[in-house]
Amino acid sequence: MSAQTLHRLARDERGGSAVEFALVAPVLAAVLAVLTLVWSDITAVARMRSAVHAGADYLRAGGADTALVRTVVERSWEAMPETYEITVAESCACGDAVGGCAVLCPSGEPPSVYVEIRAATGDPDQMIGRTATELVRVR
Repeated sequence: MSAQTLHRLARDERGGSAVEFALVAPVLAAVLAVLTLVWSDITAVARMRSAVHAGADYLRAGGADTALVRTVVERSWEAMPETYEITVAESCACGDAVGGCAVLCPSGEPPSVYVEIRAATGDPDQMIGRTATELVRVR
């Protein structure tokens, strides 16, 4: 090639956009892939929290069967993962002191009864929010 041909090719700007796109496209594809994974995790967490909230709503509406709370959470959890855990635990307190549910408080009043609903996923691919918890005062 002659020097004149090389000089002409160096000044030629045709195809510059294609080169720029070739440099930027892999970065954009990687960002899109990460956003897709994060969005998937966010929707999974929202579904789990919604199911726990449904169990809490059952208790707030007057439900008292803690075994049924678990069933409500399971049936409300859309696209439930294969590995999950739901726990429903009842606790009682007299003011700040935690005590038994069958024992009256020193004031003679029955203790406050709380139910904690906790759902967790064991999905190792989920990056964020693997648990959802809600505490409901039922009495």
